[in-house]
Amino acid sequence: MAGEIVQLSGITPKLVQVISKPVRKRDNDDSDLPNKRRKSTDDKIPGCSTKITDVIDDCLEVIFGHLQFKDLSCAAIAHEHFRVAAGLIFGRKYGQKEIRLMSDGITVFHDDNHKHSVYHGFSVKKPSYYMEFLQSLGGRISKLNIGLGNGLYKTIEPTLLKTCVDSLVELTLHYPHLGPSKLLDVFAGIKKPFPNVVKLCLHGCHLNKQASRLGVWFPKLQRLTIFDSTFGDAKLVVTKYPLLEHFSVGGWKDENTLTQSQIYAMLRLNPQIHSLDIGLAADGYELDIYRRINKILPQLQNLNLCWEMNSFKQHDGKKVTFKNVKSLVLDFGFNSFSGARVLPLVFSQLTELEINNIPLLTGDWMDFIVQHKALTKLSVLPFNEYEFYFDRPNNQDLMRLGKELSNLNTLTIDATEISTICLLQFMQMSKTLTELRLHWNDCYAFTSFHHDLLQHGPGIFAQIRDHWHIPPKITNPFVLKRKAD
Repeated sequence: MAGEIVQLSGITPKLVQVISKPVRKRDNDDSDLPNKRRKSTDDKIPGCSTKITDVIDDCLEVIFGHLQFKDLSCAAIAHEHFRVAAGLIFGRKYGQKEIRLMSDGITVFHDDNHKHSVYHGFSVKKPSYYMEFLQSLGGRISKLNIGLGNGLYKTIEPTLLKTCVDSLVELTLHYPHLGPSKLLDVFAGIKKPFPNVVKLCLHGCHLNKQASRLGVWFPKLQRLTIFDSTFGDAKLVVTKYPLLEHFSVGGWKDENTLTQSQIYAMLRLNPQIHSLDIGLAADGYELDIYRRINKILPQLQNLNLCWEMNSFKQHDGKKVTFKNVKSLVLDFGFNSFSGARVLPLVFSQLTELEINNIPLLTGDWMDFIVQHKALTKLSVLPFNEYEFYFDRPNNQDLMRLGKELSNLNTLTIDATEISTICLLQFMQMSKTLTELRLHWNDCYAFTSFHHDLLQHGPGIFAQIRDHWHIPPKITNPFVLKRKAD
């Protein structure tokens, strides 16, 4: 009967056994009722008047240590008491990263690879927030990139000049890509120098006569970029920069930009420059420019140049030989279909070559690449547009690189038209290769390389797993690195 009652009531026999045990009573309790703990009516929860703003900085640092970029920035701005603790954490997490103030928000650069950069941040609805951000955290920022319209920039410039003077190491100023005009009168209110800035980039800026003395305001400049910028007095820019190592200049022709004569004068005044980036509009006579550059800077080691449709069309057939350039970066413009015409320059010491956005990888361009037998680092990437077909590197090109460049240790290449079998053969052939970065155009899904990755994944490279690190996921680029012996 008891079993039936238990079954009907849904109570397990074990629970019945527990319930049937005698209840323990107090010695002075004569009652037959079981004891129950009585809630004291005198117990009261004490009131607490402590606020979050009363918490000491040491505790706040622990709390703020769990916040990410957006929330940490908001905490520093929300209350003056949070500023020190939030600022310390902000400096530890983001002090050495690039902070961007753009027209659509504030972001932080999270990757060291600029070609595949990752930014995290938040949108800004109130323009005054930019100024509040710099007021609260400007002293913690070492790398700042500002891309705001002229009116908004003029609003925050006094704060920039006041809060970031000592902390900044790198500074970039440029107008928004969709902006109607340049940033006008940049550094109009500057009164004291930025003592620690070693890298300055001015894109689409105008400096009036009072603010054109870059050598005075940035005494420790090592890298200077001037692109599409104008000056009230360019003579104040063309001066000696004792520590300058890299100079980048380019843009469209304007009466207030640096002329070719002024660029030559700049180079003569700074013969210690060993890295040069030239991005001037092509007129066909570029060979004369580089002939002069070679004479002015015979010790030049790094050279970046652009290739447009009209580049190097007019020349006397005599090539210019750079005897000390070890690194060359060649960027093609979108419409620079040059056919078989190649670079009329010779580099006797070249060890690193990077060719970006090349539309036609012809046999002549392959000849230009493989003639530099000392190359240890090579990058060949074509345009990556969906609606256009381009002559990309193929199996024969890759095998030729493996046979003729025996010193390669790093190769970055578009593998869209290269088979995985050929890649494996290349990796076995290249004994000095330590890193292979494979890019592909997603629209070419029919190619064998992309097909193999989709069908078999990273396991397609299983046979070399003993000697190479194979990424567990398919990413673009797909990076393989040789294991240390």
